[in-house]
Amino acid sequence: MAMDDPLISSFQKLLSSSSEKQKKSMLLLLTESLKNKSTTNIDFSEYASVIENFVPNSIMDSAIVAEVESMGVDLKSDKPQTRWLSLDNREYCFSNKAKLKHSPRNLSDYNNICKLMEEVNSNSSTSQDANSALVIVYNSDNSAINFHDDSEDLLDSSSSISSVTFGSTREVQFCDKSLWPRLPQHSVKCGHHDLMIMQPGCQEKLAHRVCRGSNIVKPGTPSVFGSSRRIVISFRKVKSYSSVVASSDVSDVSAKNLKTQKNPITGVSIIAGDSHTMGLDADKLGRKGRRKVINLSQGGARIPDVQKQLEQYWHSNEGSDFSVQKIFLCVGTNDIRPCRERGTRSLKSPLLYLVEHIKMMYPKASIWIQSLLPLPWQHRYTFKNVMQFNDIIYEVCKQTQCFYLDIFKDFLIYNPKYNGLRRHEIFFVDSTNIHLNKRYGLARLARRYLEIIHNTFNPLGY
Repeated sequence: MAMDDPLISSFQKLLSSSSEKQKKSMLLLLTESLKNKSTTNIDFSEYASVIENFVPNSIMDSAIVAEVESMGVDLKSDKPQTRWLSLDNREYCFSNKAKLKHSPRNLSDYNNICKLMEEVNSNSSTSQDANSALVIVYNSDNSAINFHDDSEDLLDSSSSISSVTFGSTREVQFCDKSLWPRLPQHSVKCGHHDLMIMQPGCQEKLAHRVCRGSNIVKPGTPSVFGSSRRIVISFRKVKSYSSVVASSDVSDVSAKNLKTQKNPITGVSIIAGDSHTMGLDADKLGRKGRRKVINLSQGGARIPDVQKQLEQYWHSNEGSDFSVQKIFLCVGTNDIRPCRERGTRSLKSPLLYLVEHIKMMYPKASIWIQSLLPLPWQHRYTFKNVMQFNDIIYEVCKQTQCFYLDIFKDFLIYNPKYNGLRRHEIFFVDSTNIHLNKRYGLARLARRYLEIIHNTFNPLGY
């Protein structure tokens, strides 16, 4: 501020006031002057809004609390406790500060939070593309966060940030970032089951803060939260891996790889997945040099592991290997195991994120997602979850213009004893094993892959 600024002169008059009454009077004038100084033309309702009672009955409060407590948060600290949930291995840095770095936890391990993200992504008021979550726990009314913005480099600024509250009600205040001092100019109240949405552009123009609590709870709030405990699950979209590394040190590593690589691979087909495809012989699939086939599959791999397989190959081959023509994904068998009776719908978001991630790394490659095999019938949840996840694969393929590689029917046989199709045990190691045997099972699977790898016909025109 300049020395002739009215605020400075008002402050000087306040200091020189002799009586308490004069000081109070000048303090009121100074406060009013600051408010006038902080006026803005921004329409706050355009950037921040609240949907009350957003959470559906299918998502249980106790289940959310149990998942949050399993993250090892300190339930006694007055400081807000945070945990970062993501589908890849990138760390989250608050305000891009290295000392405020958070290592990721696997989002797909938290089934109820994934279900909640599905609900958020299905709401038309959001950008419908969240793929990660920041969990914030306020243990007492003293837990608060001062003015800040969520403009971290990792986040996609073209997407909304959608935060769901569980527990006590808090006031969230907003102000214009371009003005100083930062005084609240707009506020919303977020209570139990409410969804606060910050639209694209909010972080660039506004700062926000979470005020201290005042023992306010909405009617119907479960007693597990007491009068002051609050859990916020803030859903965000992180940028694709390639757009982040384009401006980071990883691009330097990729440049070094480019200089040292004498013979870049051309016409590559990549197989990434779990133990079902691990046994496929890449050399034989390529027909000894007619095509280059890379098999990255590993036993026990889940959706995030398949993403790491492809990222590692991407780094070791120029950082952005546009010579990759086809990518085959074999995922889901290890992901549906923890679902059991809960169903597999929560796995759609991780699978969608994986496909979007691959498209950014390999924009010219066609993506084929293999259906799950018929698994042993001894597990009563198996058939239901296998069919549900195969439906999810089909939905994702249709939504993202990928190819659905349906191999489920190739391993069935009509069995009159059960009045229908059953798993054909001749293809598997034994009747209780999920893996294909080498003589019949892998041979049949390999034939399907050979047809696609060496065929340039594109029935869908993608």
